[in-house]
Amino acid sequence: MNCKSIGLLLSGILCLLSPVSACLGPSNVEGVAFTDGEKLNLESLLSLGTEGVNYKKALSDNGGITITYPSHYDPKVMAFVGNVGTSYQQDMMMNCFGIIYPLSEEMMNSHESVSKEVFHFAAAVKSELEWLVEHTIVTITDVVIDSIFESLDKASNGGMQYWTLQKKSLAYNSWYTYDTLNQVWDSDGVNGVKGVYTVRGVNGCTGLQIPAFETFLPVAVEKKLFFSDRINMSLSVAGKTITLKAGQPLDISVVSINGSIIKKIHTRDNVTHRVELNHVSPGTYLIRGTAPGVNFNRSVVLH
Repeated sequence: MNCKSIGLLLSGILCLLSPVSACLGPSNVEGVAFTDGEKLNLESLLSLGTEGVNYKKALSDNGGITITYPSHYDPKVMAFVGNVGTSYQQDMMMNCFGIIYPLSEEMMNSHESVSKEVFHFAAAVKSELEWLVEHTIVTITDVVIDSIFESLDKASNGGMQYWTLQKKSLAYNSWYTYDTLNQVWDSDGVNGVKGVYTVRGVNGCTGLQIPAFETFLPVAVEKKLFFSDRINMSLSVAGKTITLKAGQPLDISVVSINGSIIKKIHTRDNVTHRVELNHVSPGTYLIRGTAPGVNFNRSVVLH
């Protein structure tokens, strides 16, 4: 065992003995830490305007700017993206994105987690990342998005954050070491909560100064969730049945996570199409749509 390993072991033992270590990480938030040089274009997000959705700008204690808005995966859930501060290192900022699920007071107090049947965090993160990429707010590849989904989906449902440089997921009360002098992230050194930082609407302690949960006015959020900004298309899922309706002809493909095309559909103007997929396994699938000048992707979960 090398010196670094011994040091980490000792710090882990001290953390276990420390009173603050009893502060569990939150289970109702999940997201991504962009540590591999990814840039955020928050101006693109704000330039979309407020029609059909609310965007709110928040400032962290460290001066970072974070935008919050209703998730496109589920409008009762809040998404945030921006430059969040940290509770453990002064003047330290990192680009992050996340989803916060609203919990009842009883679940907040009991630190109860949310089941996948109620809300699938990994699928929500994947769907929102695809929307952020589509609108040039962040630039990452489909391969990276798939890796994020796979890592989060294998972990507990909620409470995990994927780190893009390290290619691993950590609980929100843990973080990788950052060398501020050389401005590089460690890929091995993991820290735990050293001080208690809590966020309104989040049921645990976190090392990041993520924004508090916001309740948004229902200004056509349902439309924003299911309608692309460039086409008029509604899409809903019940069990293994996908129902969609478009205001223009579209070529639609239902694609599995590994890239296999499950079903192809050609929609007609303002005609409701019901797609039965009883032969496929439950899980997350991608809806791809194309038309002249339009390309979009949406994740759906079939039960």
